[in-house]
Amino acid sequence: MTKLDLAEIVKERYTPLKITTEAFAKANYLSQRVCELAEQPLELSFFLLGKAEDMVIRDIYLGREQNVNASFCEISESGVIGSVLDIQENYDLQILGWGHSHACWNNFYSNTDTITLKERERLWGVLKEVEISEDYLKNINLENSNEQYQSLDLDEGLINIFSEPVYSESALTTIDSYSEEMIVGLFQGMTFNAKADEPYCVVAYSQRDEEPVLLGELDYEIIEAGNCNYSPETNKQVLDEQLKERVIGLHYLLGD
Repeated sequence: MTKLDLAEIVKERYTPLKITTEAFAKANYLSQRVCELAEQPLELSFFLLGKAEDMVIRDIYLGREQNVNASFCEISESGVIGSVLDIQENYDLQILGWGHSHACWNNFYSNTDTITLKERERLWGVLKEVEISEDYLKNINLENSNEQYQSLDLDEGLINIFSEPVYSESALTTIDSYSEEMIVGLFQGMTFNAKADEPYCVVAYSQRDEEPVLLGELDYEIIEAGNCNYSPETNKQVLDEQLKERVIGLHYLLGD
């Protein structure tokens, strides 16, 4: 099977990207609200949460400890750990992908975004579980994670990441002859902005021992489903506090 054949299989099975009404509204609200609070354009970085069985994005998680400006957003290593632990402990969902906002600019995937998404797919695929060494578990404090994790290096074996195969056995019934060549990881990506324009959607996937391949400018579908329970009327204060706590430097801009 050629890479073109596999790309078509992935595109047929995993697009359009599916996101719930609440998750979509939450991403757009956060993307717009951070610019309003700061009174300047700022990007944001998100984790896309859902269930691997259907790959529907059911919730948006604002990453902890992120450095942002008008054209850049990055979650620190300690922020990644704190975010993943929080998701595992408090959400009945898995990390299906990575999303970010483009402030007030148009939605697209830049070369930097492509590299980021491919690297996360290579490391995680569909994230199932994270295990941190016992020495660091003793010092975990999500309320003060910047100090607790500042020396943690994700590449030094202090964290183990377990991904689950994207293709279940039942999903292989129609393409069983290709089972040895099927993808072993898949990560979704979406770009939002403060204008609530159409999101830009991508999927990064890889075969065993192969570099990730990215399929971009894919369709999306907004569906009704559970888990998120978001509405700007009831969640505005909570999300505003999350922005102030998780976006480094935002509280200084606000004079808090």
